[in-house]
Amino acid sequence: MTARSHPADAGHSSDWAFRRLFQLESECRSPTPAVQVEAIGKFPKLLDQFPFPTLVGSAFLKLGDLFRSSQNALRHHIAQVFEASQHHLAQVTHTEELLKRILVVLYSNDPIARVLALRLVGNASSVFAGFPEAQHGILLRYQSSHPLEIAAAVQTTELMLKYSPGFLSVVWETVLAKADDAQVPDSVRVQLIRSLRHAAPNLQLSTQLYPRCRRWAEHPDSTPVVQTAALETWRSIVQPHNELALDDAACVSELVAHRLDSVRRAALALLARWQPADQATDANAAHLNEIEGRLRSYLGARLDGDDAELDLRGFRLATVVLVRIEAARAGPVSSWELAERLAGRALRSFAGSLHAGAQAYRYLVSSVMLVINVATVLGPDSRRASAALAVRDAWLAISGVDQGARDVEAYVRRFLRVSWAWCRCMGVEEPVAAAIPALLGARGCAVACKAVAIASLPRHFGRASPECTRHINGFVSGLESGCVDEAALPAVWNSILATLAHSQQHTDDADAEAVDLPAKAIMAWSAHICSLADQPEAHLGAIASTGPPPWAVQRLLALLAMGGRWRTTEQLCQALLTYDIGSKLQSQIYALSLLSSAEASGADAAGFASTMDTALSTLRALDDQGAKCTYRLFVVQIRCELVDLHSGWAALCSAGPSGPAAVFTAKSLVRRTCSLGLQVDLVHDSFPTADRATREWLSRVRAALRRAADPLDECWDIPATAGAAAAAVGSVSAAFRPGPALLIEPPVPTICIETRPSLDRGDPALAVLSGSQFHFVAEGFLHLPRRPLPTAPVRVRIAVWLSQYPRSGSGQDLPACSEYYAIAQGARRAAINDVPAEPTDGGGDGGGGDGGDRDSSSAAESATAFEAPIEAAYFRCPCAVSTPSLRAVLGPVEASAISHIHVFCGLVDASGRAWWTGPHVSYPLLVSTTARA
Repeated sequence: MTARSHPADAGHSSDWAFRRLFQLESECRSPTPAVQVEAIGKFPKLLDQFPFPTLVGSAFLKLGDLFRSSQNALRHHIAQVFEASQHHLAQVTHTEELLKRILVVLYSNDPIARVLALRLVGNASSVFAGFPEAQHGILLRYQSSHPLEIAAAVQTTELMLKYSPGFLSVVWETVLAKADDAQVPDSVRVQLIRSLRHAAPNLQLSTQLYPRCRRWAEHPDSTPVVQTAALETWRSIVQPHNELALDDAACVSELVAHRLDSVRRAALALLARWQPADQATDANAAHLNEIEGRLRSYLGARLDGDDAELDLRGFRLATVVLVRIEAARAGPVSSWELAERLAGRALRSFAGSLHAGAQAYRYLVSSVMLVINVATVLGPDSRRASAALAVRDAWLAISGVDQGARDVEAYVRRFLRVSWAWCRCMGVEEPVAAAIPALLGARGCAVACKAVAIASLPRHFGRASPECTRHINGFVSGLESGCVDEAALPAVWNSILATLAHSQQHTDDADAEAVDLPAKAIMAWSAHICSLADQPEAHLGAIASTGPPPWAVQRLLALLAMGGRWRTTEQLCQALLTYDIGSKLQSQIYALSLLSSAEASGADAAGFASTMDTALSTLRALDDQGAKCTYRLFVVQIRCELVDLHSGWAALCSAGPSGPAAVFTAKSLVRRTCSLGLQVDLVHDSFPTADRATREWLSRVRAALRRAADPLDECWDIPATAGAAAAAVGSVSAAFRPGPALLIEPPVPTICIETRPSLDRGDPALAVLSGSQFHFVAEGFLHLPRRPLPTAPVRVRIAVWLSQYPRSGSGQDLPACSEYYAIAQGARRAAINDVPAEPTDGGGDGGGGDGGDRDSSSAAESATAFEAPIEAAYFRCPCAVSTPSLRAVLGPVEASAISHIHVFCGLVDASGRAWWTGPHVSYPLLVSTTARA
């Protein structure tokens, strides 16, 4: 589903949407203007709720008819609807019919009506730009004497050129003539000149435009707004075949000293496209010296002014141009000194501000990044090392301030990521790495996270380890003595995170004592908090003053779980249950505490099962409340079944000699093993963006289950076979070390579908004829998560089958979901009117797995898969399903039976691999001998 589209509202179907459209149309014909305006204003919401092509095309055609027959006041509101819903115009199939309705108004005698028609054509330029009729109508409007009509024609031309660059050749001479006319208002001239930027891809037109841009920029009668537009257009057409010449660069450099910031910025942006490397010769020394002098004067004047008046963008552009000239001439260098002065000034300004706002961060980050750019261009290594020192100083300055605002934190994160990547690429990370022990005490989340990530690296942990150990030991001693240094708490928790992350990534070379130290500290803090449970005020005060920062809670729990430290995780969860970190996170911590308690129960199988059942119930309740914990619910269900399965195989192994009962038990365990393997496949395929650690665990579980599910024969040695199966399952059930996805639900692709005719009728069900084929269309939208998928889906695959019973259980029932997953995976490929082809992924029995053993009355008799391409997140897939013949069973009598049609959706990539991500839905279907389909 696209970002602007939403699934159909609960309780509303596509039939309701068409009834609503007809109602809005009748209201638009009302004699009351207020009712008309209100009805027109409801069109965008209706199209966003139901963005189906049939509905969208019908709605826009009705609006076109209304635009043709209405007054100008109502036409204004219709044009606004086109602007608000222009992202739906691509789904209109009868575009030419819609354009004809608009052209009737465009060729009318009313200039205001023509202006509104031009505005509507501009709003719909994504579909109208390629029609010669629309282009000709716009060109004629340039001959008008009405100023509003000319302005509207210019604005529409600008919009049309975005989608039809060839339109520029049609209006080229007309636009140039208007742009040269000094009698035309400046606002119109500016739009005309800026519209010429679309000539950049055209070699002939851009060559003609180059001298005109210089003439407009240096003409004494040109106003500043015209000069700015000319410089911006000039910049857009500077290309390898149209490079900025030296004399042109010298001409532009004169505007660097202009009194207006807009002209100065446009001139500097144009100079930034200049490449002086090929022109740095002795013959051009005079021009180069002249340009250098103007840039130095500009930069010096900026540095001598106040911080509030400093134009950071202009300063950066001027420094970039100056450093290129100096690098090409290999002479004296002044750009490095200017950049260092700016960085030092920004650092002092940042340190002197009590409450650093967004502007202070921008000032500091921009100046440091400028130092990095200059050092990269000029070299040598000494300058790059100095730039690394500037990066270190900026990190230290930012670490002492809590960013607070989310946009500022995101800005700081980007700076930290880019600057660290540059230091690593240039081999000058030593100054920043040496400051990591100090950065571990950062107050802000962004710097603390980056410092923890760097400190946990093997090449830097040795330097940070002594400081981390000192902080953690001091924290433990403070807890024992009752005197904790609150100023050092950020460093303490960051040190714990860094040590845990390092031990998780590099357990082989990690010191055993260092690995156990964070767990010891967490256990000590948890015990201290739990000891104050009977003192509410002291308890809450101790959590607030000595507890981990809220942003670190989930990461702490994830690292402990990944390391298998379930006892520590349990105690930390118990201590955090009263921490004010949000109700949703507290509920998840409670569920994790139950899981930790079960994992820490050791050999107590009964205690493990009881606690796991409680944890699953809690996760189901959270999922019902919208907490989005389906993934961890499935993973925990797999974990429970895995432990239970291992117990079964181990018991069979020690049961003694083979016998009929042992063979029966072994076959039952084999079926359970195959079923669990199918469940693991479902979770692995349905959540492709899960973290690597959990996916690797699922892969190991899948491989172990395949080894344990070998076919069993009565003459085999049951104890030996059971021992091998118990060893295979035990290799993955002994320890449970999930990844971060256990706490954070991974984003998954979402498919929203609707059927035509609508099957979601409730009561009564849709009636179809028995012994025939029921045809329907499944259409909908695909919404992809922000995190990239392993491969891009190009098609949607829909498996359809009939069963006697509806969908059993809920989306939280993993065995039921895996059963339908097996049916969909084993569906036979077929077109609407073709015979089903060979099976796709999982065999052609229509039931998948052990589906052949199920009663055909309760399972799918035949599942068929259909495919359709995904076009701009929309798909439309015709489907068909064979209905059972009641006359063949009951004879020539009138009869009917309730069946249920199941629809299961999946995605297919370019290689043909399918991910059955769901959803799975079922609808009641009345199969009748008298129904007329």
